[in-house]
Amino acid sequence: MTYLRRFKTLIIVLTVSFVVSLSIVIAYEVSTYTTVENNSLPIRYAATTKHKKIKDIAQNKVKLGIYPLEVYDIDFQRSTYKMIAYVWMSWENQQHSITNEVLYPPETLEIMNLVDTSDYKQTELISDTMSNGKNYYLMKIDGTFFQDFDVNKYPLDKQYLTVIFEDVAWLDTELVYLPDLVDTRLQDGISIPGWEIQEILYLSDTHSYESKFGYEDDEKFYAYSQLRFGILIKRPMQYFIFKFVFPLGIIIMFSLMSLWIYLNQFEVRIALSGSSLLNLVFLQQLYNDKIITSRQLVLMDFLYIWSYISIILTLAELIYSHYQYVKSLDESKIMKRNRVISFVHLLIFVLIVLYAFLSS
Repeated sequence: MTYLRRFKTLIIVLTVSFVVSLSIVIAYEVSTYTTVENNSLPIRYAATTKHKKIKDIAQNKVKLGIYPLEVYDIDFQRSTYKMIAYVWMSWENQQHSITNEVLYPPETLEIMNLVDTSDYKQTELISDTMSNGKNYYLMKIDGTFFQDFDVNKYPLDKQYLTVIFEDVAWLDTELVYLPDLVDTRLQDGISIPGWEIQEILYLSDTHSYESKFGYEDDEKFYAYSQLRFGILIKRPMQYFIFKFVFPLGIIIMFSLMSLWIYLNQFEVRIALSGSSLLNLVFLQQLYNDKIITSRQLVLMDFLYIWSYISIILTLAELIYSHYQYVKSLDESKIMKRNRVISFVHLLIFVLIVLYAFLSS
């Protein structure tokens, strides 16, 4: 009966500790994140120092906006994603100061991070002159875009899905692109499975090419106006908890249970902790099949590293405890040390989870 009471106490204590830690994490997440309606999604605009210096002296200014309809097929293996969107431009009639070429941005605008041009679709919808005398052009784009994903904090990572626009004919002193902050927004009801949409970002920049590309008649390097559009997304906290933390926590708790079993049940103690190690190996294999190929350690790897360390140290403690038991040492002191070690291991796991959340 004493054995059963201790075993029940172990299950209750470990379960309550784990549930309380998860409740703290979930409560903190709910209190710090508020769902934003699409029409009120924050739009942030930034400009580099180079762009700020050149903006006021540029001869022509083109206002550009984007209205994403669908964002899908985020592929971490290929570092790509797909987007369908409306893109529009408005500008005043101007001519090149030297060549007298008429300004027409739709012909000189290029999407720099477009991956597969054969799969890219661009449809002209409107090309007109507005009542205020400005030219207006609206097109629909559908393509695959390159994105250099930062996975250091996976699976609590945040990603920017960007589209990079750049003029390939007019220099930055002749033309700059400015964002249309008024009409830019996302399609109502747009969603990205497995992600939460946080904000929209525009960045105005000047792209300087530090090369003449072999054309010796050029006396200097050239720079062109560039406008980056981005959507900030992040994985929901529930994904981290129920896909990773909860399974790992169960495996570690089963391993630590072996430290609460009577010392004369050595085979049972070893078998319980050893099976936990096998389950951890299989779980990590499933995790590796889903995560992107990366040579660097990501946030999730540190949880796995501690899980391995915890189980291996538990196995070592079981063997050492059995050795002491065979030597007829005080059984109560050995069991007390085993229980303290189990709580320390669980506490470290909880602290790593909390640190992972707070650092994200």
